[in-house]
Amino acid sequence: MTLVMAIEQTMDRPVVLLINPHVPDAMGEPLMENLAIGSLAAYLEHHGISVDLADCAIDKLPIGTLPSHVKLGDYQVAGITIMARSCVKAAMAVAQSIRLKNPEIHLVSGGKFPTSNPDTL
Repeated sequence: MTLVMAIEQTMDRPVVLLINPHVPDAMGEPLMENLAIGSLAAYLEHHGISVDLADCAIDKLPIGTLPSHVKLGDYQVAGITIMARSCVKAAMAVAQSIRLKNPEIHLVSGGKFPTSNPDTL
């Protein structure tokens, strides 16, 4: 079953938030620009699923915070990208923050690290 089919089967009006957490390196700059969440957003929107992006790395937000325009009650699914083991702490902080504000939201992790280490998270 594809991600789109799973979302369509479980939700009346899917609204998805895709998040790239801020994981600063030693210099305080984002480790990398993340184009994957944009590609996934385009795919989901092509299939009629409403998507918002929160690139906390580009916005250089403190670890565990989201942009002020994000209203977590509006979303049914939040996807958090985790590119490497060094990103897990920031991703978990974002997930905990989201769960406190919207306990009903479905949290999903994706990216290079969870794909190659599915039993770690």
